[in-house]
Amino acid sequence: MELLIQAMLKLIKENSIYIESGIAKHQLELRLNYILREMKKQGWKWTISEVFASISYTMGKARSYKVLNYLQNNYGNEMTDNESFEYGRQLDNLKNELDKDGIIIDDSPLHQNNNKGTVESKFPSNSNNQRSQFQDNYSNNSYSGSDMVASITIPGRSPVVFGELSNVSYSILREKVPVRGLGRVTSKGYTRGMRTITGILTFVVFDQSAVYRCIEELKEQGHKMLMDEMPLFDINLTMANEFGSRSTLTIYGVSTYTEGMVMSINDMMTQNVYEFYALDIDPMTKQI
Repeated sequence: MELLIQAMLKLIKENSIYIESGIAKHQLELRLNYILREMKKQGWKWTISEVFASISYTMGKARSYKVLNYLQNNYGNEMTDNESFEYGRQLDNLKNELDKDGIIIDDSPLHQNNNKGTVESKFPSNSNNQRSQFQDNYSNNSYSGSDMVASITIPGRSPVVFGELSNVSYSILREKVPVRGLGRVTSKGYTRGMRTITGILTFVVFDQSAVYRCIEELKEQGHKMLMDEMPLFDINLTMANEFGSRSTLTIYGVSTYTEGMVMSINDMMTQNVYEFYALDIDPMTKQI
């Protein structure tokens, strides 16, 4: 299964399969890399189920069947007998679901998009020269809030995507003291002291605390927990726009220290606001 997952990651990286959203593409890469890391600990049954679930969720049943069938035909001989049997069983189940829903599998290539009028159909992902020229003309791309997806990762757990995280802000403070000498009005330089990273998280509140989204078993076991009791977690912001540009920003070791909520008949929605400290940050980086 390891070689099959690596083959899938290579197809995604080379734009050999069509995925409608750049964000969905990046999230699928993250999920497959997580499965690669955990497969030895979780076992081959878990690995196959997660691969099917991740690809089907991102690409839909019809297109995911074509991709999974392609992987089986080209890399199935690398699987053990048990893995091959389970993979084939789940693939047959997926085909039965498609037949039951009356969905016909077309013969179009994996990289082709049958939907007309989208950016991807005008600039096919297998046409590297066209795509490169297109991106060069729009090299100074930017993102709005609707182009971003936020996920929170707790050590030992898979990332949890938070659609209700409506605002993230951070600031960095580093202590610097001027070095002065006799006979000089200006400073000779500055010392570099400790760095502090802090910021604010704002969640739209639906029907439960964000803590229970991160650690679901707490709710199942009836335990109560506040955000400041959570272990250190990472926040990953994935950005992608309609021109194919992608960027990421990651805040590491987040720990909240204040929490606030206002509920009022004058407000149409309720928000939870947290102030946090962080250990480190990777600034926004463009992905190639």
